[in-house]
Order: sequence, then C-alpha cells, then structure tokens
Amino acid sequence: MKKAVFVLLSFFLLVSCSSSTITKKDAMKGIDMPDAFSLSGSEAANDKWWLDFNDDALNGVVERALAGNFSLKMAKARLDQAYAAAKVSGADVYPALNANAGAGTSFTNQKSMANSSGDVKRTDSFSAGLSLSYEVDLWGRVSSLKDAALYDVNASRGDLESAAVTLTAETAKGWYQLVAQNRLLDFLKKQEEIGVLQFDIMQNRYKAGMVSYSDVLSQENILSQLRGQIEQAELAKTLDVNRLSYLIGVVPSAFDLNISSDLPVLPPFPDTGIPSDVVNKRGDVKAAFERVRAADSRVASAIADRYPKISLSASASLQSDSVSDFFTNWVSNLAANITMPLFDGGRLSATVEAKKAVLDEAVQNYGDTVLTAVREIEDAIAQERSQQSYVEKVRAQYKMVSDKRNLAYINYKSGVSDYAVYLTAENAGIVALNELFQAESTLLLYRIELYRAISGNFEVNENK
Repeated sequence: MKKAVFVLLSFFLLVSCSSSTITKKDAMKGIDMPDAFSLSGSEAANDKWWLDFNDDALNGVVERALAGNFSLKMAKARLDQAYAAAKVSGADVYPALNANAGAGTSFTNQKSMANSSGDVKRTDSFSAGLSLSYEVDLWGRVSSLKDAALYDVNASRGDLESAAVTLTAETAKGWYQLVAQNRLLDFLKKQEEIGVLQFDIMQNRYKAGMVSYSDVLSQENILSQLRGQIEQAELAKTLDVNRLSYLIGVVPSAFDLNISSDLPVLPPFPDTGIPSDVVNKRGDVKAAFERVRAADSRVASAIADRYPKISLSASASLQSDSVSDFFTNWVSNLAANITMPLFDGGRLSATVEAKKAVLDEAVQNYGDTVLTAVREIEDAIAQERSQQSYVEKVRAQYKMVSDKRNLAYINYKSGVSDYAVYLTAENAGIVALNELFQAESTLLLYRIELYRAISGNFEVNENK
C-alpha cells in the first residue's frame, strides 16, 4: 500500500513539474522577423526622444503632460491595483495565523421540586486561542497563482509605459499641429492684406473704365473666401488648444503656453535597430508577453487543482471559568488532511480547457501585437521617406515662385510693371511658402510617429 501511494505521488510530482514556462520563441512561432528594417540611420534616438528636437517649448509641454494627464494617472492606478492583487496572491504561499478571544456569562435557573425558590446560578467563561492553517503547495498550484499575479504586475507596467510613450507622441504632435495652425493664420492674414490692396486697385480700375464690374466682384469673392478660411483656421486653432489642454490635464481657459510659429530643425534619421530587439522593448509588446506568461501560469494552477491537496492545521486554546485559573487549562490540536477530487462532473477538466483557451488567445494577441509593432515602424519609415521627397519638390517649387516674386518686385520698382502684378506675385509667394511650411510640419509629425513606434524601455514615475 505504501509503495502504491509513493508511486502515485511520484507520478503527480513528475507531471506537475513537467510543464515549462512559455518563452518568447514559443509565443512567436510562425512569425519570421526581418533582419533589419527597410531604412535606418546611424544615431540612436534619445530615450526621451523629444529632446532631440532641441525645443524648450516642446520639452515643457511634454513634461506637463507626463505630470498632469489623467489617462496616465489612471494607468498608474491600474498598476497599483495589480500590485495589491499580487500581494493578495502571494499571501497564500505562507501559513495563515489567527487569534481569537472571548468572554461570556451564562445564568441557569436551578428551580426544582426540592428547591421551589429557583436560585439562579451565574457562570463566567473566558477563552483565547491561536489557529494556524497551511496548504502544502506540493504541485505548485498556489505558487503558480502568485507567479500569474506578478506577471499581471509586469503587464500593467508595460501598459503604463506604452501609455506614456503614446502620450508624449500625441502631445508633441498636438503642439506642432498648433504651431502649424498658428503659422497658417499668419499666412492667411498676409494674404488678406494683399487681397484688400488688390480689391482697392480693382475698384479704381473699374472707376477708370479699365475693367468690368465682374472683375471687381471676382476680386471681392476671392477676399471673402480668404476671410472664410481665416475663420475656419481660427476654429481649428481653438480645437487644437482644447485638445492640447486635455492632454496636459488643464481646462482650455488655463492654457498659458506661448505658441510659436516656427518649427524645429528635423534631427538626423534615427537608428531603427534590430527588429526583434526594438519590437520586444516596446511597452505594449512587453505587456502582451507578460499576459501570455500569466495565462500559462494559470493553466499550471488549474492542472494542479486536479491533484490531491494536503493541508495542515494547528490550534491552541485556553479556557477557564475564572481569570485566576485562565492559564491552567489549555487544549492543543494538530491535524493533517488530504483531499482529492474523485468526481466533479468534469468541472476541473473544463476549467483547465478554459485556461488553455485563454492562453491560446494571449499567444495570438502577442503575435498580433508584434506584427502591429513591425507594421507601425515600417509605415512610419515609408511615410517619412515619401514626405521627405515631397518636401524637396515643394521646396524647389517655392524657390521658383520666390524668384518670380523677386523679379516682379524689381520690375515694379523700375516701372516696367504695375503694383497689381507685383501683388499677384507676392500672394503666390505666400501661398508657396505656406505649402512648404505645411509639408515640413507633416514631415515632422511623421518623424514623431517613428519615434513613438521604436520607443521602448521608457521610465515612468510610478505611484509606488
């Protein structure tokens, strides 16, 4: 009999120890990572990538967002919840010790045939004790749950890191979109000034019989369209301020940042690194893998739950009907119990299958997150490469328009052409300069997106 029990326990122990922790290689099965991204620079990006722009205004707004954004604070609170849950799970690894104490008084009516008066007897009682219980974690059920909770903490930390990186990127994009909108308003107002001058010239020409009234109306319509564009640009600027205020955690009326109209110089293209290394240091990818590990641990715990459970208990108590004799009467107890499920209608087996399905979902989610990360990086590279080419073309166009404007000014000053011709060339120069500025600001936004996509190991100040 003893030999049979020993063999059975050895079998259970072997089975429980045979499951190994899942690795990233296991989770990435079927995904062939490239050796390199389609484009890479030579300089590594700063962990705080926005510092590479050397823009004090941007640095200030990003730091305010990291300190005041409420969504980031919620992510920190979720990490605190995961910490607390891990402490709860970790406590089950240790014995539970409880103390109890009590005091009571009872009254007994001793009325009988011999004693008709019915004397009442008072009895006092005092008790105190300690009880200890402990589950012997023979198959790793409890420790697996503890490990799962710790992996949940790591996943929440990855979520927090990912949220912080996304926040810095959205804040930087919001700031430069606001700068671009401010610059657009400057361009439009200059065009309005020129439009007013052109309208006055057109009216004077009409009075002199040089143009028809339809020409005056056409110029007036152009001026009206410009003023409509200014109103729309003012609205867009207001919405940008509202959005940026939300990101830094203040109401729009408290937005006190001085908005520039200049863009920083674009830093050199960053080193995009080895794809597998870059992807696996991202917060969202780290969080996805930690959830795989947590699900794997819960599968192990569910399997162990099908094996016998051994629990130990001990208690010691003091009882007396008087305080003076309290420490003279004591009772102690020590017990060991073993329970093993024999029939449960398939509940435990179904639980294991459910946990395995959760693990499979987590593995697929990890693979999806990895591929999404690769796609985001390649998308950002492709966007910047294309936009860089477009900026060069727009810059060449602006140079030609600027040369024509300069020539028109020289002709006007020398009397070769009139003021209206110069104003038309000046307006075309403003339009071309605005197109160049907007193209460069879009290029800047694509670089920010690239920084966001390759950022990882981002340090965030946690609540604890």
